[in-house]
Amino acid sequence: MAATARLQEAVEMGLVDSVIEYNPNISVSRRKNEKKKRNIGFRLIKKMKCSHFMGMDADEFYRTHELEHAKKVISNGNFNLSTVKSFFHLKRPIYRALDTTNVALIAEIGWLTKVGFPYYPAENVDSTRKIFNFPIRHKFFTPNEIAMYHMNFVRGDFESKLKNTSTTDQTFLSKVQKEIENWRYGEDFVFPKKGTFSIDKVENEFNTYDPEFET
Repeated sequence: MAATARLQEAVEMGLVDSVIEYNPNISVSRRKNEKKKRNIGFRLIKKMKCSHFMGMDADEFYRTHELEHAKKVISNGNFNLSTVKSFFHLKRPIYRALDTTNVALIAEIGWLTKVGFPYYPAENVDSTRKIFNFPIRHKFFTPNEIAMYHMNFVRGDFESKLKNTSTTDQTFLSKVQKEIENWRYGEDFVFPKKGTFSIDKVENEFNTYDPEFET
């Protein structure tokens, strides 16, 4: 099924409220396109008078009870920015490791709030997801409280995934693709520019796509 048809099906099933089609500007960088997409969503919820903002990609997952806990902590502590650590999944949703990448979680929307701002009170956060608020009241959650589970390397086609990342360093992307393709469970995973990771075997707790059962 084509992507457009899948999105329309999601609307009809009540899984999403609406869909905005984005046509990238190929004359600018991938990162600028990514930032523009995130700001389209941000402007939409500001227009809807929402009080808080949470950006997510389609391959990102959170545990429901952890997210509910985080919302209470943020509300009770009056935090206007929050950050979590992330886990990456490798080849299949049952193989994962704690990543070095951090993720902006929930931000309060104020009149000074900006998405894709250069400064952010935590390191290793995607620049297109850095959110500015003032004054800064920031909460950094531990992985035991809440984390983001990223199916970034669970793909039927790794090459397609790497072509659509905001990173344009082709040498780096080629190394990542090679390491993914060569990795086998039981071995450590060498993540270029990040280091060596021990991969745990877990349940497919989000019941997400598994290439092992692709037909």
